[in-house]
Amino acid sequence: MPIYCDEAGSNGNDLLEKIQPYFTYAALDISEDDAAEMANYLKTKYRLQGNEPKGINMVKTQNGRLALLELFERYSGKVKILYHHKKFALSCKFFEYIFEPVIAEVNSFFYRYEFNKFIANFLFDIIERKGESAEIIYIKFQHLVRGSDFRGLFDVLSSSIDDNKLVRQIFGFACIHKDKIRDELLITEKVQPWVLDLAQSAFYDLMVKWQIDIPELTVICDDSKPLRYLVEDGNSLFRPNQEVKMWDPLGKGEIPLNFKLTEPIKFLKSNKSKGLQLADMFASSAYFFLKHSDDEFSTKLSPYLENIFSHTSDRTIMPQPTKYLSSGSPFYKFGKDTVKQLYDFSLKGRKDVGSSVMYAFLKKATIK
Repeated sequence: MPIYCDEAGSNGNDLLEKIQPYFTYAALDISEDDAAEMANYLKTKYRLQGNEPKGINMVKTQNGRLALLELFERYSGKVKILYHHKKFALSCKFFEYIFEPVIAEVNSFFYRYEFNKFIANFLFDIIERKGESAEIIYIKFQHLVRGSDFRGLFDVLSSSIDDNKLVRQIFGFACIHKDKIRDELLITEKVQPWVLDLAQSAFYDLMVKWQIDIPELTVICDDSKPLRYLVEDGNSLFRPNQEVKMWDPLGKGEIPLNFKLTEPIKFLKSNKSKGLQLADMFASSAYFFLKHSDDEFSTKLSPYLENIFSHTSDRTIMPQPTKYLSSGSPFYKFGKDTVKQLYDFSLKGRKDVGSSVMYAFLKKATIK
């Protein structure tokens, strides 16, 4: 059966839009015939208005909510949903575009100790506590990765005066390596469009998850410019009938690196597919649940969504300050020590700062 995919809460390349703070992506395993039967049944039973009932509208009405609860009751075992906190996702992108170019040759070492998650949580926490005055960092970072301003972020970071030593070291590290960071962005001579769009990574992650359950995937997506660009730009990942490769980069068990498609991914308008309409209902319900967690409807959705979310929790992008920023946390200690070493080696002009930090850590561990 096909996998139908749709999203909710997307603002494309803008992750700072305040009205929609979350992003959700749903992938539903259902036949078009079954989807049509279910959609027509819900529309008739609950007197849903319009030729194509939208989840974003259904969550606002009593009948719409009842219809969605019945949809979850019947099909929650056939859907996978991924959800992201958009502003925190921008903090994760900060690591990807600021730290990754400098430590790329040994990046698996840093990922193994979840240094990326420490940086993302630390930066997010600092900016949230300082409020709107600090959000200029996020704004300038978005401009940098979108290619509209290659200097602004580093000007802000270099002029920043902060009493937090760790903040100064992170900002200093970025400024020392600004040329390498900018060169990495322009490695293909142009900045990639949709570079901050979350649909691309969410779609990939959900297909990897479905690959574990279904060896060969037939996929239909709601028409999307970012996904079309990802799929149709000659990306070999989306060629049909590929051999599935497994990997275990962090020593936590093998997972698929890719997925096997039976045919090229199809893009349809939602008004042409009941499967896409049901996927939209799932994505919109999950979005409402995240934004209005205290609502009565969210309370009723909670048992279904907690189970659904548990299957994609390792790919979810949400702040975890208790895990990564508590003073007694091993992640905090490793992160704090690593930032200092990266900064110190950078000040000394070392070209292999990532390797230097890794070898220093391994040497210390061996002595212990």
